Amino acid sequence: ILNLQENHLSGSVPKKIGTLKYLTELHIGGNSLSGVISEAHFSSLINLESIDFSHTYLQVKVHPDWEPTFNLDRASFSSCHLGPQVPNWLRWQKSIFELEMSDAGLTGRIPDWFWTTFSDAMHLDLSYNKISGELPLSLEFMSVQELFLQSNRLIGSIPQLPRSITLLDISENSLSGHMPSNFGAPYLHVVVLFSN
Repeated sequence: ILNLQENHLSGSVPKKIGTLKYLTELHIGGNSLSGVISEAHFSSLINLESIDFSHTYLQVKVHPDWEPTFNLDRASFSSCHLGPQVPNWLRWQKSIFELEMSDAGLTGRIPDWFWTTFSDAMHLDLSYNKISGELPLSLEFMSVQELFLQSNRLIGSIPQLPRSITLLDISENSLSGHMPSNFGAPYLHVVVLFSN
């Protein structure tokens, strides 16, 4: 485990992190680190399970066809530069149960694979981006408990929700139409819809 969170580190990340093939957690969020993270940085991290690059000046730039050798269960990219689109390499991360990509410079539509890849995730946060387009008609097949999509540019109607959901924030978008006649979400405690 490499945990350097909130240590007031600055500067750019080295071109290679080194031979850290046994590293399972890489947490460097909350620092003033800058520079570009590429495939080369991940080349030896085959056992990586958790990443936190949040609240840094890092840019994650990898080739669209890159397939990671690791399988994450937690990833946080909030307030770092991940965009412009939802990165294609995340489609191989089917074990993620917590994914945070708020304020990550994301634009365009959420790809169709996103909802099935993260159907077992418990916490998904794509808030404060410039994501556009419509949500799927139904998210009933998902296991998500907390879904944050506020402050984007989403249009269309509110989908049928997963039974597992407890918190939904889709405020500050351009959603319209009627609420689903049967929400289908018996555990829903908090729903935030304003500014639609």
